[in-house]
Amino acid sequence: MKTNVKLLMSEVKEIAALVQNVQALYCLHQILTINPERVTEFGFSWNDFSNVENDIRSADNNCRNWWISISKKYALPLDSKFSINFENQMLSIVEENHI
Repeated sequence: MKTNVKLLMSEVKEIAALVQNVQALYCLHQILTINPERVTEFGFSWNDFSNVENDIRSADNNCRNWWISISKKYALPLDSKFSINFENQMLSIVEENHI
């Protein structure tokens, strides 16, 4: 069973920015883990990136908080899996059948 909810454009923009932030931080973390010499290559120091893991957690929590507020606003199950069609502003909840 699939449930669709039309989101406000502001809600779509907000989650897009939040997810982009998580992905950018995670990408930075991966680059620094695989190629630590990149830190000094561009004139940065390790202190500039000392909180990347905490920043990732914080950004992830911001996404989770967005979902909590959206699920309350639209009366959606908090533990649902969902996807968003950004063009159509449509959030789709996929409810899995338990056999």
